[in-house]
Amino acid sequence: MPVAAYYLHDPAAPKPNSPTRMGTNVLLECRGRLLLEQRWDCGAWGLPGGRLRRGEDEAHGIARELFEETGLRLPEAAFTRVRVLDDADRIASYQDGTVWRMVIVLFRAQLPQEPELHCSRESCTLRFFTPEELRTADLVPTHRDLIEAWRPAPLEVAAAMLTRGQTVLLCRRPEGKARALQWEFPGGKLEPGETGEQALARECREELGAEVRVGPRVDELVFDYPDLSVHLTLYQAEPLTEPRALEHSALEWAAPSELAQYDLCPADRRFVPAVQQWFSEQEKAPAQQAAQRPQTGEKITAPE
Repeated sequence: MPVAAYYLHDPAAPKPNSPTRMGTNVLLECRGRLLLEQRWDCGAWGLPGGRLRRGEDEAHGIARELFEETGLRLPEAAFTRVRVLDDADRIASYQDGTVWRMVIVLFRAQLPQEPELHCSRESCTLRFFTPEELRTADLVPTHRDLIEAWRPAPLEVAAAMLTRGQTVLLCRRPEGKARALQWEFPGGKLEPGETGEQALARECREELGAEVRVGPRVDELVFDYPDLSVHLTLYQAEPLTEPRALEHSALEWAAPSELAQYDLCPADRRFVPAVQQWFSEQEKAPAQQAAQRPQTGEKITAPE
């Protein structure tokens, strides 16, 4: 049975009868998902955190609360202060009649990989939510606006403009996955500690069974899908062994002028102008080099 009720911008909220309480909460994300705790006092989902102790530093307070509630120990430097929520009607009401106004110091932090979590006596359950799952979650009213305003940091993704002569490799996504049967440039997410070039070489090995030579960066962009946001960097690369469709439903080598005919993933479609420009510059390069060479019999005078 709930022993507390929380209110935000609610005319039915009781009036505070105790001093204002200042606390800290954290938007803790891991690979595009947000950590929430199911509170024992009301059964709804909220952000990890809690009240500051008298004289306690804010960063120390959120680090302490996170450890107590989840078992996660992060250094204070891992937390970025976002803002202070000092609304007049962010209210907590308890079964014993205590009512107080909440002031929240909001932090943000990231985890490179999902950790092992340990519930405390204040948390029934701990879990990471995708943005899609958050839309239907039963959220604590005093945290709902903070959670709904959250947007995950873009996932770092490396993609290959894998070239062979005057063509580029496209891969068709399999059925059953997001953006099923659409075409994309091969690649994938960076693992912790990887560079884009290292991730791309690994992904081509895993997805295509191919070794590649990764060249220069061609383009980069940030794109928001309904289920995630990506920071996508496109590198030119050359296959050293024959690519195979290990994780895709099909592979095709396409001329730059043919790319518009493919149903490309929205983020990959943004790369088409840069890919076409790269091929155009490669075609011009031999002619420019030939024009710079001395003609037969032409006398070259050394600079004075």
